[in-house]
This record gives sequence, structure tokens and C-alpha cells, in this order.
Amino acid sequence: MKKRLLSILISVTMLAFTTSAYASTTNRLAGATRYDTAVDIAQDGWYQSDFAILAYGENYPDALSAAPLAKKYNAPILLTSTNNLPSVTKQSLANLKVKTVFIIGGTGVIPTSIDDELVLMGITPTRIAGLDRYETSIKIAERLSSPSELIVTTGEDYPDALSIAPIAGAKQIPIILVPKGSLPQAVKSYIAAQGINKTYIVGDASIIEDSVYNQFPNPERIVGADKYQRNVAINKKFESYFTENSLCLANGEGFADALTGAAYATKINAPILLVKSISPQDTKNYYRQRIKSANTMYVFGGAGVVPDSLIQDLLIDTPIPPPIPVSRSVSTKLVENALSLQGVPYVFGGTSRSGFDCSGYVQYVFKGSGISLPRTSQSQFKVGTSVSRDQIQSGDLVFFTTYTSGASHVGISIGGGKFVHASNSGVRITNLSDSYYVSRYYGARRVL
Repeated sequence: MKKRLLSILISVTMLAFTTSAYASTTNRLAGATRYDTAVDIAQDGWYQSDFAILAYGENYPDALSAAPLAKKYNAPILLTSTNNLPSVTKQSLANLKVKTVFIIGGTGVIPTSIDDELVLMGITPTRIAGLDRYETSIKIAERLSSPSELIVTTGEDYPDALSIAPIAGAKQIPIILVPKGSLPQAVKSYIAAQGINKTYIVGDASIIEDSVYNQFPNPERIVGADKYQRNVAINKKFESYFTENSLCLANGEGFADALTGAAYATKINAPILLVKSISPQDTKNYYRQRIKSANTMYVFGGAGVVPDSLIQDLLIDTPIPPPIPVSRSVSTKLVENALSLQGVPYVFGGTSRSGFDCSGYVQYVFKGSGISLPRTSQSQFKVGTSVSRDQIQSGDLVFFTTYTSGASHVGISIGGGKFVHASNSGVRITNLSDSYYVSRYYGARRVL
């Protein structure tokens, strides 16, 4: 694979690291616009291709599932506007001697005039489209060989699908898009027709509800507090499928470069790491681990999208922001009330001082501070805002996956790495690092 444009040596000396361990040759694949960047990625990765995938350049939904198709046909992903085929895209199709173009999406987004332009170029257009983004993802899945696994991501945002695209391509697993709280009929029908024995679902119940999760065969969640944590969790989960000598970077705040870069990353069996102006510490830690063995790093987008300073910042620890202030009077009263109930026995369905189950206990304690919570732990997980594990404060709700999938157990943080909860042995204090609970940690929510 040829190496083009700018090659730079990133070499930042840090107190705890050696310069040589954190040096990498970087190939920046970029153009003046997202259309130019897509072309640059295609021309760097493919000398010639009989196939190409054409996606709408101004929005993401239809093409999120395209990476496995790109891998199957060894095809780059190029972008088009609504009105006409950009000249740079036309030229790239000609240079690559493309014979067939898969157009992803309906005529409301990519009109038939684009088909006509392709025909005039001697290229056969093949449109893959459904009534909406969810059905389009199924139409793409139907182009793949009968899978035994599925990947499911939200169709309401782009980062999760792009994060898992390289592994979906490598393993030829369809990426199925779903809404948060319902399962479209097209998806149900597809599942019923396949022999699926494993489903990877990206995101917790606040992204894809358990009512959807439970309709997939043998589901497993890949979770994180935000898109960057989920990106790292995905890459770690499938680490063994990636080559050690390559890494791809894309800005997590925009979809276009990562979308077209997904086909490239799939081709070279490399993970895509999503970054931003000040990347989270988990992202930086993963970058440092990967860059030790990576010979080449590919950056999707110009210096205005992924600045050199941003790449250098990946070697600098992110300061931990001060905790968001919580009303001491409210949180102190709530925790004191929670602790006063230690020793109350466990009663399934219990919601009073005569006995509690986990969510009944939490509901009772918060009601004492004038805060109304839903009855079940899964419903309580949808309340408030998500909190990363290192930012948990006294009074936050902490959730665990115990007897069933999702947020099936809940407690109240009391600070110092501990929480109080109604366990099978009654209301008691437990460490978050307890061997049973640490492996079952599901997430935290801030209600106060």
C-alpha cells in the first residue's frame, strides 16, 4: 500500500515514557473537503477496484452499515452530494477503473440523476435502499453471506457503528441499525430468517433499551459512558483480530472522514480510534498501548480536523476535572438516610422498612429527599445523567448486571469507593472493588 502526502515523526518525551516507544510514522489522508478526503483515502488504499460504494456526504445514516459490504467487494467508500456527482469523485471512479457502484440510500437522498451520471461513465449503478435507515441496514446485510453473528448499533447517531466497522468488515458481520425502544419489522424478519448464535449490541440501555436487546439471539452488550469509551471498549474486545502494526485515527465529532476511512481500516485490519481536541484518558491509554507496536498510523482528515497538536496531546495525561458540585445538604441527608437503614432485611418486591429489594430501597431513600424515582432498577437507569466510573460521587446511583441482563441491581454511592444497597443479606455497605461486583459493574447515573 503506497504511502502518500505528509509523513511526520511524532516524538514527545514524557516523564514516564521513552521517546522511542512513542514514535510512529504517520500518513495523513486528507483533502480540502470531505469529498476530497474520501478520494485521497480511496487512492491510497486501492490501485484498481471493480467496485465502489457511494454514500451521501451530508448525512450519515444510510451508509453506517456499509463497511462489511466494502470488505466483501474490496471496495472503497466515496461520497456524493445530492445535486450531482462531485468532479473529484468522478475522477476517482475513472482512475480506479470501477465497473460497478453500490449506491447506498434511496432517491430522496441520492437522486436517480446520479445513476444517470454513472451510466454515462460506463459504470453500472446498483442501488441498495430501504424505506428508512433501519431497513437499509437490512438490505445491506442481505448482500452478505449467511452470518452466524450480528452487530447491533443505534441508528440515531454514528460513532458506535463507525467504531465497530473494521471488525464487522473483517468478520463479515452485518451491522444492524435499530431505534432506541422498538425493533422494526424488517429487522425481526431478518433475524427469523438467519441462524444467528451471537449478537453484539453496542451501548447500554440508555442507547438501546433492554426490550430491544432481549429480542436478539444470545446478546452481549459492549458499553461505555460515552462514544469514546465505547470506541475503546470495542477495540479492546476485538483486539486479537487487528494487526499490531497499524492504527487509524479519526475525529469523533464528525462522521464523514471516519465513514470513508472505515473501508480503509477494514482493508488493513486496523482499529479506528476516535479522538477529539482533548481526548479522554481511556483513549490516550489505548493509543499509547497500540503505538508501541504500530509501524504506521493513518490519520483521516486534514490538520483542521485532526491537528498535529491533537495527536501529540494523546501522549499527555488529561487532567481530571474537579467533581461537579452536588448540594451537600441534599446529598448528605440522602446518604445519612440510606445508611440509617442498614440491617433492614431483603424482601423481594419490598419497598418499606419491613424489607426492601434493591430498587425498592433506592426508591424509598430518594423519596425521603423529595425525589421521585421509577420502581425498577432498569427504569432507574434511564433517570439523570451518565457518570463515568472515575467521577462517581456520594449520592450517585451505581448499577450492576447480576441475575439478568442490563441494569438488574442498583445501589447508592456513599463515597470512598463504596456503595450501600439492599443485597440478598439485607441493606449493607459494599466496596465497588468487591470481586463479585467489580466484574458486573454496568454504569452510574447522577440524579441529584
